[in-house]
Amino acid sequence: MERIERGRARMEELEQSRHEAQMELDRMQEMAGSEEITDGELAGLSMLETFDVDRLKALIEKVVVYEEDAMEIVWKVRNPFDSEVSV
Repeated sequence: MERIERGRARMEELEQSRHEAQMELDRMQEMAGSEEITDGELAGLSMLETFDVDRLKALIEKVVVYEEDAMEIVWKVRNPFDSEVSV
């Protein structure tokens, strides 16, 4: 009987952990969705002559510097330069 009670208690603990993990996942997905920038907002940001820190944080996930003259920008949004054609 004690073994069954321990099993039930463990099941309740696991269910609580699953519930908390689901709530955290939902919260993170809401935050990620709120960070999306519409094409119109992106166009407005691209027309600015200077960017402040908050605007940069809204656009860029991270910048990876490989060497003195090589780096990668990881965008939070679709790469705004994808549509440009380089010749």
